[in-house]
Amino acid sequence: MLTEKLLSEVILGTANAVTGGLLVVLALMAAFVVVGQALLMVRRIRASRVKRTSGHDHVQAPATSGAAVAAD
Repeated sequence: MLTEKLLSEVILGTANAVTGGLLVVLALMAAFVVVGQALLMVRRIRASRVKRTSGHDHVQAPATSGAAVAAD
């Protein structure tokens, strides 16, 4: 009787440990997914900012008048 109770306690303890371990693994996987999605969002926002401002960052050539071009 004592061995049966001890065996059932060992089995229940093992099952609880396995379940707890699986929950920890699942939580870690969810955390990695959330962090990965946040990094992708930041990268996408930075890329859209670069696209929006890239047209205004370059130095424009000085404007020449029509008369100066004709004189050449």
